[in-house]
Amino acid sequence: WIGEPADSVTINLLADGTKVQSVTLNASNNWQAEFNNLPVYNQETGAKITYTIAETAIPGYTSGISGTAETGFTVTNTITGKVSVPVTKKWIGKEAASVTINLLADGITVQQVTLNASNNWQHTFTDLEQYKDGKEISYTIEEVAISGYKSLITGNQADGFVVTNTNTETTAIPVEKHWIGEPADSVTINLLVDGTKVQSVTLNTSNNWKSEFNNLPVYNQKTGDKIVYTIEEQNIDGYTSAITKNGETYIIMNTNTAKISIPVEKQWIGKATESVTINLLADGIKVQSINLTADTNWQATFDKLMKYDPTDGHEITYAIEEVAISGYITTITGSMMNGFIVENKQNDIPVEPENPGNPTPDPKVPETGNPTPDPEVPETGNPIPDLEVPKTGNPSPNNVLPQTGAKSYMIQIGMAVVFVLVGGSVIYQKKKSK
Repeated sequence: WIGEPADSVTINLLADGTKVQSVTLNASNNWQAEFNNLPVYNQETGAKITYTIAETAIPGYTSGISGTAETGFTVTNTITGKVSVPVTKKWIGKEAASVTINLLADGITVQQVTLNASNNWQHTFTDLEQYKDGKEISYTIEEVAISGYKSLITGNQADGFVVTNTNTETTAIPVEKHWIGEPADSVTINLLVDGTKVQSVTLNTSNNWKSEFNNLPVYNQKTGDKIVYTIEEQNIDGYTSAITKNGETYIIMNTNTAKISIPVEKQWIGKATESVTINLLADGIKVQSINLTADTNWQATFDKLMKYDPTDGHEITYAIEEVAISGYITTITGSMMNGFIVENKQNDIPVEPENPGNPTPDPKVPETGNPTPDPEVPETGNPIPDLEVPKTGNPSPNNVLPQTGAKSYMIQIGMAVVFVLVGGSVIYQKKKSK
């Protein structure tokens, strides 16, 4: 036998081409038998008989007979079965456009097929000889290599083969740290897959606050699903964190949340008003206002002020201004670090009159070179009565003018009184001499 034997075979003995006997061979007689007591000559013609044998055909086998009647005959049966070999392609990750599968018979390529989406990534090699020279052929497959994939072949020729291609594409995820306000010494960035940390990197001034997660598989090597990568930052006290994406780069923005307080105190020179309004300015823009009164002891504090601008990170410059008060001059001193003092000075405080250092001397009657002529007195028939000089109730001693704060005005009045007295005296003397 070449190949798996049948249960039994029938061997026919032919004498000059005519079947004269038969024997059954099987495992019980060890596939051997002997035709005995055969006449050498034809009993009718006397010719020597030629003996040969023939095998009753067995489906699935070919038969080959060798030998002679003298030496014996050997019947060789070769199995002639056909086989089919199915093959299926599976993908883990993004699939390629097509793949080429080679069929090998005892290690030698005998057929080739292309698998793609059109044939549903499947094919069956059919009508294959199962045996060669009675020996069963070993059929295997191989895949023509595809860049970016690794190939795994499972199965056998009886059950079929499965070719699994895993996408080995990798990616990189760059990360950058940006700061609003004064930065920390360093930060730790974690790379997550499905919420699980798989890698970490530390960012600081040494790496210019930049790094990259490299050689990351794009597809899950078991399920073929595309991996979703995310990042997170380990919490830093005193900062808030916001993560955005610019293209493939993750930007981690940390905002310094430091707060400051600025005290304000009001001081008065002169009478205080009921209240004042103080505006707080951040980089020149009013952001808050407070009212100071006697109830607040003319003091207040602007609390919980952002030290750094959340838009660009610069340190905010705080200043104050006072809503103008009529009748007062405002002076502001101090700083955002130490606090501000607002001084209001009343600008219409009454001024106490000054005591004159030297009393005004008695006024002197001006001397003229020519005496004033007597005025002509109109004659009316009625004599002009003598003029009387008015008497003051309490004449000021030594002609010292009262201290009223209007010194020049009183001097003018005094000089006018003197001129009236002198003029009246002259008129009286003229009249008396007549």
